[in-house]
Amino acid sequence: MPFLTMNQLKTYYEIHAARNKDAETIIMIHGFAMDSSLWEPMLTHLQHRYQIVIYDLRGHGQSAQESPDLGWELMAEDLHELIQHLEIERFHLVAHGLGAHLAVHFASKYAAYVNSLILLSLPFMHINNYPYQLLRQAFPHIKQAVKTGNTDDLAPFRDLLRLYTSLEEGDHGLVQYFHVLAQLPDHVFAQLSVMTMQSPLLNDLTQISVPTLTITGDQDAITSSELANMLSFSLEHYTQLIMPNASFLFFLEQPDMTAQWIDYYIQFKLHPRKENQNDVHSKFEMAYRNFFVQHHKYEAAPMLEVNLINQFEVSIGGYSIKEGMNQRHAKRLLVYLIFHPITTREQICDALFPDVPIAKALNNLKVYLNHLNNTIQVPFIPTPCLKFHQGNVQLQYKVKCDFIDFILALRLAYNEKNEEIRFVLGETLLSSVHALLPGMYDDWIIQLREIAEQQLVELNYWMANKCMERSENLQAIHYWTNILKYQVDHEEAYEEIIHLYSTMNLPDEQKRWEQRKQAILRKH
Repeated sequence: MPFLTMNQLKTYYEIHAARNKDAETIIMIHGFAMDSSLWEPMLTHLQHRYQIVIYDLRGHGQSAQESPDLGWELMAEDLHELIQHLEIERFHLVAHGLGAHLAVHFASKYAAYVNSLILLSLPFMHINNYPYQLLRQAFPHIKQAVKTGNTDDLAPFRDLLRLYTSLEEGDHGLVQYFHVLAQLPDHVFAQLSVMTMQSPLLNDLTQISVPTLTITGDQDAITSSELANMLSFSLEHYTQLIMPNASFLFFLEQPDMTAQWIDYYIQFKLHPRKENQNDVHSKFEMAYRNFFVQHHKYEAAPMLEVNLINQFEVSIGGYSIKEGMNQRHAKRLLVYLIFHPITTREQICDALFPDVPIAKALNNLKVYLNHLNNTIQVPFIPTPCLKFHQGNVQLQYKVKCDFIDFILALRLAYNEKNEEIRFVLGETLLSSVHALLPGMYDDWIIQLREIAEQQLVELNYWMANKCMERSENLQAIHYWTNILKYQVDHEEAYEEIIHLYSTMNLPDEQKRWEQRKQAILRKH
């Protein structure tokens, strides 16, 4: 078996030669808690045209697992050493899941090697979103369940897994995935969990210029559609494709279709500018129609849409939910579960009812949760929104939340290095927000609001200064005024507004803002 010692660790790799000696090379990076063996179903569909290199990331599969150091820089250097050892000058980089984060990081450091980036199920994690909660709270239990080999231990997680993959438990792809997951050492899994929250993805995306394709399954509960949409602003040669009837693990569910889309993208050099996206989509849609007759659809998880910006709104499958949301803490519970989709009854009580004795709080919570479950049940969807198991509470529906999407878009705008793109993003985002999480006053949500408002202040500050550079004084005043909505005692904002009105020779406005500044600052 081929091994290469890199950074004092043995790394397992395979080279699958193409029939054509002049073939282009594809290097494939598996996701975290996976290994290179999961690429095998795709290899036969790609090997006829490409030389393919697959390898196990440090700590995974057959690569060294004896207390390895893990980190984005180390993993990027591992790949760099591997391609130097193999004397590969240029290649296409295909990666899945958090392996796609590594691919982007590598491309930001070593762009000269990369012909194109093909990112499958590109996730984004922060402490309050669904993928993070899945990784930290559910996956350790799933890992332990598959490690025991007792399928009954998976019972509490079957509905959760339906949001992750359409594969049935006996399917070869899922059996292989479970086998790989069970073999991953616990200390490696723990380090990977920490790494996910230290991903340089957003910053790296602002550094890359190589043609980039993202493919996402339309049933994927892990990957953020907002992230893919925002990339269309910041990347010049970017294509986003949605694979129908596919989830996070679509490369295992539909390996031949995945390989065909990758092949199309590379062979036809489908690296369009933004205005040519429709032509590209039509090519892939035709390929899919010709292919998909051989496959079966599976039941999608219902979509729960919740708006928390400007006003509170809830709908399921387009059906608006209004009655009952202001009773028995339904609104508070639903919002908490959106940010904590896998939790315990005790955690809910600690967050929402800290002043109520725990026994009484738990007893009341039964009534509140049943009321919420009934309130958001709609006639045409038989699956209940909430699932209860051994003290755990689990949100079973896919969630689309405008606040979560907004925070991601805000971070992307703040990290965008191209100032023109950043300005357009800032204009779009700041014009859409009048109130964040209105009418919500639990301590945890207040902390969340304060974090978001600080990010809004920072973006408004940058926008205001950029407008002043352009001598767009009225627009600059607009952004300085926005800052005062979130930080009423922001002294610099007052000073700049007063100065701008003075520059514009508007003494009445200048005086009004001087008086306002004095009145506010006396109070604070």
